[in-house]
Amino acid sequence: MKIYLNRIIMSFFFALSLIPGGKLYASHIVGMDLIYTYVSGNTYTITLIAYGDCGPASAAAFSTLPTCYPKICIQDDNRFGDTLDLQIQAPDSGVEITPVCPADKDSTQCTNISYAIPGIKKFVYSAQYTLPYASATWSFTFTGAMGSGNIAGRAAAITNIAPGSAIQISDTLNNLVNHNSSAVMTTDPVPFFCNNNNDGYNPAAVDPDGDSLSFSLITGISGVADCSGTFSPVTYLPPFSGAAPLSVVPGSFTFDKNSGQISFVPNVLQRALVVYNVDEFRHGAFVGSCQREMTFLVITCTDIPPTGYINTASAGILSDSAHFDICVDSGAYTLFINPTEADTNNQITVTSSGLPPGATLNILNNTTNHPSCTFSWTSTNVSPGNYIFYLTFKDNACPLSGTQTNGYTITVKALPDIHTTGAVTDCYNPMGTLTASGGVNYVWTPALNLSCTNCDSTISTAPVTTVYTVTVTDMYGCHAKDTASLQVSTISLVHFMTNVTADATINYGDSIRLNADGAVLWYWTPDNGTLSNANINNPIADPLINTTYTVYGYNQYGCLDTAQVTIDIATTYEVIPSAFTPNEDGLNDVFRVANLRYGKLVEMNIYNRWGQLVCKTTDNNKGWDGKFNGEPQDMGVYNYYIIVERENGKTYRYKGDLTLIR
Repeated sequence: MKIYLNRIIMSFFFALSLIPGGKLYASHIVGMDLIYTYVSGNTYTITLIAYGDCGPASAAAFSTLPTCYPKICIQDDNRFGDTLDLQIQAPDSGVEITPVCPADKDSTQCTNISYAIPGIKKFVYSAQYTLPYASATWSFTFTGAMGSGNIAGRAAAITNIAPGSAIQISDTLNNLVNHNSSAVMTTDPVPFFCNNNNDGYNPAAVDPDGDSLSFSLITGISGVADCSGTFSPVTYLPPFSGAAPLSVVPGSFTFDKNSGQISFVPNVLQRALVVYNVDEFRHGAFVGSCQREMTFLVITCTDIPPTGYINTASAGILSDSAHFDICVDSGAYTLFINPTEADTNNQITVTSSGLPPGATLNILNNTTNHPSCTFSWTSTNVSPGNYIFYLTFKDNACPLSGTQTNGYTITVKALPDIHTTGAVTDCYNPMGTLTASGGVNYVWTPALNLSCTNCDSTISTAPVTTVYTVTVTDMYGCHAKDTASLQVSTISLVHFMTNVTADATINYGDSIRLNADGAVLWYWTPDNGTLSNANINNPIADPLINTTYTVYGYNQYGCLDTAQVTIDIATTYEVIPSAFTPNEDGLNDVFRVANLRYGKLVEMNIYNRWGQLVCKTTDNNKGWDGKFNGEPQDMGVYNYYIIVERENGKTYRYKGDLTLIR
């Protein structure tokens, strides 16, 4: 990738810097990753990766990176707080990752600060920490503190936010579900993009536990280098935001939350803060997240970096150049990807990451100007879902190599979720409707006695019970089979009865006439003496308790219909308590027959356990106060015999026990 080194490349490495805030300056930083790795028990290794500028403007500060000890805030939803100082990992001098061509790999400022080509080194800091318990809300946060007074800050060269903020990135962990290691970004956060070009970036995140990943672009946070501080978002300059951080040709920006792929056409030179958040899900449950902060540098290019898309597929459906759909259990398939670059003199090297288990990638003519990639896998015995792999294309343009990483999503589609309904035919209705749903195409077999063999709904006139098989195909070409039965019965339930009595409520002792028309023979149940005649269409019912009557009707063809009528008994008559508490507190002190609105008390006798009559009354408003001959009676069980006459002249006798409680 040929660019203007003196004015453009140099400025990129000032995109993020360590600011003093009244403290010591440290190295310029172009990006950071924060990840964690499960060790054992509740012990995890927490790792911060800083990408630093080797240039002379930051030489003094750069030299402190090997001795920095970034501070991590460890918290659990305000219930627990601690800090962890990370330690530099070998090599403590850092690893150079400058995206230069092979010819200039030893000619960057990481080799000698007097050289013209800037350089970037990766510094890794980590330490182990044992959490005191399992929780769903652990967080590991870097708030900018690099140790010895150094603070990682964002420089004014960034064009989409206001200057003067410190870096903060944060990971989360839910180890109530299970132990978890965060995803790992397999591409470096040092991307260059060409103005007015179809550009793209992908962090190529791979999860060591095989969890499902969901990507998002989030708002940058202003760190305060203090675990007890209040964190606030950075100020984005209009019209930018965390989710829309770039200046692009209208309508050209897309973000794939499943793969993390950003695609866009930049329309101005810019240095944009971009923050990735990666959530992990295991069997649908959230288990953690990690973050990356970086700067996108859009420059003027004379050479466009290489890229590659899925050109063809041997099976399945290629929905676009990066998304491929195939049905589960449909066998082996191959995807063909041929990387290209406008400058055919450049050689292209292809590397991969995140290949699904069992998949293979064959690269022919790698590190030439015409490599070709063949991805091979199978959908047999593979669970439905999204599977993502990444290819990185890097040329040998000098001084900076053109590099682009693309994510490719393979969606293994589940078979159609078929729902079928059968039918019953009889002497009254000789046709039955069979239905199926869940797809776009349907084929019914056998084809005999069907009104339609390729519809989602078909009518069968089969003279005998028949099991039909329907093959359902969905929009992706996935197909599955199910069955629907037509059951032919000479006597079966059909609906022909009319004017069936509606559910009703009657008073105790009253009666009601039931009715059902449309049949020639009737039978009502329960036939328990409450019906005047169980074999007519309109018997009189006089139940004393709530009763549901079922009527069975047969028509002239011998077909059966059934219906139900529920008769509830009004609960407005006398109520006899089972206990009372004559303790003179004004509550339940007297035992009496309640709710005598529709009747009168003919007689109430109460006996103690020796059969001695302790109370006798015929007054509706009187009862037993728990005394005999003026003396309070003992707690215990007493017997009552009560006669009530209702307004219809009928008398009702009640015998039972009552409990005296003090």
